[in-house]
This record gives sequence, C-alpha cells and structure tokens, in this order.
Amino acid sequence: MQVATCYSITVILSSGRSVHPYHGVVKVCADLINIIAPLEQVLAQQNHLISAHAKLEIVRGCDGAGVLFLVISAILVFPASLRRKLLGLLFGVSLIYGINLLRIGALYFVVAYQPDYFSLIHTYLAPTFWSLPLVPILHGGLSDQRIRAMKA
Repeated sequence: MQVATCYSITVILSSGRSVHPYHGVVKVCADLINIIAPLEQVLAQQNHLISAHAKLEIVRGCDGAGVLFLVISAILVFPASLRRKLLGLLFGVSLIYGINLLRIGALYFVVAYQPDYFSLIHTYLAPTFWSLPLVPILHGGLSDQRIRAMKA
C-alpha cells in the first residue's frame, strides 16, 4: 500500500510539467553512442536520437522514469535505516539509469541496422532486460532473514 501511494504522489508531481528527457537521457545516450561508435555521428535533438542511419524518438513512458519512480518508492518505504535507504537510492537510481541508457542505446542500433526487429525487441526483450537485474536485488533485499536482522 505504501509503495502505491508513494508512486502515485511521485507521478503526480512529475507529470505536472512538460519535461523532455533531453539532457538526462537523450543527450547522454547520443554522447555514449558517439564514444562507442564515432562514425554514427548521432545528434540529440529534443527527444530524438538522429543520425544518417536512424531517427529514434524517446517518448514519455519509454524514458525510464516510471521504473525509476517505482524503485525510489520501494526503497523509501522499505524498513531500513536512513543510511541503508540512502545507499539503496544511490545504487538503485544508478542501476536504473545505467540500464536505461544501455536499453536506449541498443534500441538506436536496432533501428539503425535491423529495423524489422525493433518492435520485437522494444516490446518483449527490452522489458525483460529491465527486470532481470532487479530480481536478485529484490530477492536479497526482501528476504525474511534480512528483514528480521534489520528489526533486531
């Protein structure tokens, strides 16, 4: 119940303004792609990654904000000390942000070189890629033994 409440509040606060994920996601992805593959010459324009090979639009809902809000909410309501919550936030936000950059970068290359596979990868494989790294973290963090140890 607390997670849903925190998530709802966060979404309401974040949806009140029109913010494109330009500097935090799109620009960083363009820079990373240009470092990894300099011949791509990717430009970040508004919420688009643009090159001679592809044009990828990153829209709200695909910018990783929803997953980020869920992780932040879960960490904030988890029964742990303030120090552990801050470490969890640092690690969780960094992990989600990094995975999202990898996902968007990979989708750019799919659009550029294998556009027929974009729908399959974007709809089925990328969401699975999102959740796999979180399984061991949630399992380890939510195990009964760890919760009992923290309460003791």
